[in-house]
Amino acid sequence: MAMRSWLSQLMSHTEAFRFVREKWEATEGQRAARGEVLSLLQTIVSTIPGTWPGNSDDSIASFLKTLRRETAGTSTRIMIVSRDEPEIRRGLSNESPYDPVFEHRIIPEDVQNDVLTYCRSIVEEKLSTKTDEAKNEITEKLADRCNGQFLWVRLQQDTLRSGKSQRKLEQAINSTPSGIEHIYERNWMKIMGLTEEDRTRAISLLRWTAFSLRPLTISEISGALVISEDDGELLLDDLPDSIDEDYVNTEIKELCGSLLEVRDAQDKSDARLKTVHLTHFSVKEYLLRNLPIEGKVLQLNSTAFALWIVKKPGLGPLQRF
Repeated sequence: MAMRSWLSQLMSHTEAFRFVREKWEATEGQRAARGEVLSLLQTIVSTIPGTWPGNSDDSIASFLKTLRRETAGTSTRIMIVSRDEPEIRRGLSNESPYDPVFEHRIIPEDVQNDVLTYCRSIVEEKLSTKTDEAKNEITEKLADRCNGQFLWVRLQQDTLRSGKSQRKLEQAINSTPSGIEHIYERNWMKIMGLTEEDRTRAISLLRWTAFSLRPLTISEISGALVISEDDGELLLDDLPDSIDEDYVNTEIKELCGSLLEVRDAQDKSDARLKTVHLTHFSVKEYLLRNLPIEGKVLQLNSTAFALWIVKKPGLGPLQRF
């Protein structure tokens, strides 16, 4: 996925676009294999055709080593922004003085001013009726508790309700562990506590959002949700009477909490064109460990889930998604 994203960015240049289009037309529009994508990248960045080495190892470390090897000797510079994962470190390890790796470990102090600004914007939006003194105290408490994690602040905003007292607001912030996983767990438990109908809908929303090949619009995901998970029957009577802001808020956003977000389309006046996204890539990692599938919990295998979902009966009318 990363290589395809880079290739799409390079295609903003006319020559790169022309080159990729020629290759695409030669394959009659078929989806390119990963080796073909890497070969295209190598050709574009160095003008020397590259080939996939035939390694079947799909690990992150293997991907990074291959990427560095294929871009060696070019002017390409690669920047990796990531959590401190051992597998990524293995992929970047290299004793060669001709291919150096520079590391900058980001600490909370590096982003403290930005965190304060972000916390202040969230508090102003959610607690606009509070006094300036109260808002300043909540802002500082959020900034202290988040340990430099913007996502923690973002996920915490659902607990900031203007009807709460100052003590209740501070208690909610203090009682939330600093790790992201605990916030996901809290949202998941809320979903599990919904009525059966709402719980089924929330889980379906998260499934479609996590495993769609591209972000789905509100209109598209609403259509997908009328497929019965029991027998694949199309429950057309369950289609919404209309898709407006109230529908988006009550039937999508409120069901999934901060695990899911809805983004505006270019035409902000049409709620049907808004797109649905997971809040963060780590939400998908969490869902892979928790989403039920056919009475079981889906383990870390998104491919297995994708194969299961496309085999469900009744998907024909929704192929345009």
